[in-house]
Amino acid sequence: MRKSHGNWISQPQLAFEVSAVQFLDFAIEDSMENSLHSRVNTLSNVKRAIECRIDELYYALCLNVKSESEKWNFPKKIQVLGDLGILAPKILAKINRKRNQLEHQYVEPTREDVEDALDVTKLFFAYTDRFCINGPIVQIRSRMGSKDILTINRQKGIIELRESESFRKLAVGDEDGWLEFAKILASLWTHR
Repeated sequence: MRKSHGNWISQPQLAFEVSAVQFLDFAIEDSMENSLHSRVNTLSNVKRAIECRIDELYYALCLNVKSESEKWNFPKKIQVLGDLGILAPKILAKINRKRNQLEHQYVEPTREDVEDALDVTKLFFAYTDRFCINGPIVQIRSRMGSKDILTINRQKGIIELRESESFRKLAVGDEDGWLEFAKILASLWTHR
């Protein structure tokens, strides 16, 4: 737990065995050569890094259960990040198209395509680190006592908000409340 503005905030560890940063590191290592083999591996690992980072963001913003249950594809995930006010440049979609051309049409990526994809991914990570480095909020405890005023269960997709002695629950199915809450969390990270 850490203290923020007089309230105690606890944060979980992310639930992925391989992190987005590790995939980015693999891509950087793969990019050291200019062979077809290294360009294919670099582009594939860049795409994995981006996808994993987006999933880390969704976990941090309590959207992981919703995106998984509704089977959001890559374009939908980018669109929702844009709706939340988080930078999701259209260039990420271009990287996805290049990777899809490689995977499904067997088009050889150029050195320039791979370098651009890697540079854009590094910028995307630099911007989104603020949402992932400090970890997502799990609960906020009131400065007036030891009662939790906000508790988040990301595995079940449930948020409990205590207003005096009553609880208000938001669940994945609460369309309006869920995305609105994610917007509020995103704005908290933007301003800390």
